Amino acid sequence: MIIYLKYNSIFSIILILFNCLSLHATTYSANPSNYLSLRDNLVAGDTLLLTSGNYTNGLRLNGINGTPEKWIVIKSESLHETVLLGRDGSNTMDITNCSYLKIEGIKFDGQMIPYIDAIKASGSASNWAHHIWIHNNIITRHDSDQQTVGISTKIPCWDWTISHNKIMSAGTGIYLGNSDGSMPFIHGTIEYNLILNPVGYCMQIKHQNDRLDLPGIPKTKSSTMVRHNVFAKNERPSSDGARPNVLFGGQTLNGAGTDDRVECYGNFFYNNPREFLLQATGNVSVHHNIFVNSSSGAMNFQRHNSRDPKEVFIYNNSINNVGTGVSITNPVKTEKQIILANAIFANIPINAQSAADNLTGLINDADSYFNYPSSIIEEMDFYPRTGTPKASVDYLFMEKDIDYDLDFNGNQMTISKYGAYSGEGINPGWKPALDIKGSGVTSVDEKIDIKSDIFVCPNPAQDDFTISGINTDEIASIALSDVLGNEVLKFNQSELKFNEAYNSIKIGKENLSELCNGIYILRVNSKRILFKNVIIQILK
Repeated sequence: MIIYLKYNSIFSIILILFNCLSLHATTYSANPSNYLSLRDNLVAGDTLLLTSGNYTNGLRLNGINGTPEKWIVIKSESLHETVLLGRDGSNTMDITNCSYLKIEGIKFDGQMIPYIDAIKASGSASNWAHHIWIHNNIITRHDSDQQTVGISTKIPCWDWTISHNKIMSAGTGIYLGNSDGSMPFIHGTIEYNLILNPVGYCMQIKHQNDRLDLPGIPKTKSSTMVRHNVFAKNERPSSDGARPNVLFGGQTLNGAGTDDRVECYGNFFYNNPREFLLQATGNVSVHHNIFVNSSSGAMNFQRHNSRDPKEVFIYNNSINNVGTGVSITNPVKTEKQIILANAIFANIPINAQSAADNLTGLINDADSYFNYPSSIIEEMDFYPRTGTPKASVDYLFMEKDIDYDLDFNGNQMTISKYGAYSGEGINPGWKPALDIKGSGVTSVDEKIDIKSDIFVCPNPAQDDFTISGINTDEIASIALSDVLGNEVLKFNQSELKFNEAYNSIKIGKENLSELCNGIYILRVNSKRILFKNVIIQILK
């Protein structure tokens, strides 16, 4: 039996590492009057637990270093009730010469003060910050100027994970690297974030100059993952000029880093009244994303800071209501540029020297393929209609992409369709929204013949929920785990109340009464292997 292990990301590795923290680690409970003095006590394995309240003196972190086995954690005791307030002349949180450090559950309120960043890795070219995890924070009121940034790195940084954050109304949401290319951001993971209504970019990863020689800085080929984020802008203008939602600036021109790449997949790009939704150059793969609403266009690959488009893979994206679908200008001719299996409905679907098998049409043709190709968030459904064409795709060239065969929902591409989804009819996964993306169902073993799919309703759940579309002959157990992998509920087959008339199982109020509101992972196990995963939200 072959088991396909997916999502072997930095995030997954970090979760394992956290389970191995020393039993002798110290947890400090801090408040607004003593948190800075307790910060200075932190050593590998320690946790600084910030109680609820307003913290007015910022949080400078210099030389705070954990180890691979013993991370240092700074977190809110009650989720998002620790509020770090912005102040004139200083970033709210500065990170310098730190490693194996997690920042979690904090609210950063910029108070509309210009030119201060919420979280900034700062210093000079001799400083660094690596293995930093920025998780489940809220950043708000940092939008007094486009130069005010939610998360910024201005020193060499590598092995960062930026996950599950909400960055709302920033000047720039995330800005990784220095404007002149001198401070590289290397081998990072940016996933499951909501970046909403910035003045300028939702995110920019800057171009890179020649790689610096610092202890531990990556020298071998690596990728930065940008996946499962929501990048959305409103109609707000900028006095500094229009910006795309996301920009990837390209790799080094010489030496270490020239073969690095950015892999961008599973993201929802929504709305830009003046610019493209995505601009990129260098080595980049863009697949299984949804792009909606831009009079300019969805994707623009062009020269930027003396870097031309090199190896560019563009496949299985769903694109609607844009000026130009995909544009590639002046690419490096000795490198591959592949445009394949996209569903593009635009005024100009493709502007490139060549393209393979894509489904294209004008904007008004979109309802011939998508269920409901509305530009309105509450209405849109870009899942393919039943009976729509299948794509002929050879994915061999894409195997350097870590999840080349997972669709927008995280499902195996068992059916080759045009666009971001594998399947047709009813979408079993996350409905695009201006919120942190939820996950769909992931099949782990293609060899099992699954004759039905799983649906959870309602989701979010309140008092109870029903799992439908399953066969008890295959099911061994059902379990519910929190986002850290801790099992909170489990039912073996003999304990399950199966409704044969509707092929469903109901999980009742009595089972959920002890659970807190939040995100959980529903694991349905067959008698042989993990069968299905579903992300479920409980809101009682």
